[in-house]
Amino acid sequence: MQFQKIWISPNVQRKNRCLLRNLTGIIAIVAAMTILVMGGTYLSFLFGLPQKLFSVVLLCVSVAISVALALKLGWSNAQDATVFFLTDDDRLFVLDARISPPHHGVRGFCHSVLKIQKQLQELTQYPHLPSGAREIKKVESIKENHAYYAVHCLVCDHGGQLIRQLCFVVKGYEEEELLLGQLQRRQSTKTDFEQAENRTLFYLICSALCFAGLVTLCILSHPWCGLLPQAVYFPCLGATFVVSFFVVYFLIRRRRGE
Repeated sequence: MQFQKIWISPNVQRKNRCLLRNLTGIIAIVAAMTILVMGGTYLSFLFGLPQKLFSVVLLCVSVAISVALALKLGWSNAQDATVFFLTDDDRLFVLDARISPPHHGVRGFCHSVLKIQKQLQELTQYPHLPSGAREIKKVESIKENHAYYAVHCLVCDHGGQLIRQLCFVVKGYEEEELLLGQLQRRQSTKTDFEQAENRTLFYLICSALCFAGLVTLCILSHPWCGLLPQAVYFPCLGATFVVSFFVVYFLIRRRRGE
């Protein structure tokens, strides 16, 4: 099969070191969190800061930084593993090299990354259409975010049936505008599936309001404030922790256009 264009990550084209980059990124995140926690704890004792309050602030900052670093590493992996193919007969295919049977543990993780690395190296050396590639038949929506485009599309599986797939076009591909143009050409207001009502924004607002209300109750019931019984504090604190997961979940779905 002849190709007009293959969009593959610049990282893969230069030097494909997926495993080294992943292990280095994970070690860097763990090291940064360890240094931050140990350094913050030392400073709190050194300057006599309130231990409970400072521990909560330090925990929140550590989690926020670790999530940001993990997301950056994740987007780099998504870009490296996603390859688009445009054939001479104007058919567009997408390959997500990460779609494979799961492997557990550190050894399994390294095995999966090495398998992806080998497949991408073969594509750069001998361009071909892998068996895992799926043809994009229609594009339902393209949602632009800061570092990527979330593309909801209908692809043809190996059985010939149309299924929905979410593809990430991480910004930085060579001739990226040409790829976006090909995706927009296939975008249609009609779909072969019945569109369900999108209530993600409604759920996000409800979760955010619930989170804000619980945080307010925590503040009012804290001994520092004392406007509500102290027995309310810990149940509200636990509920706040649980609701925060719903806020993050619906926020991610909203950013992806789901």
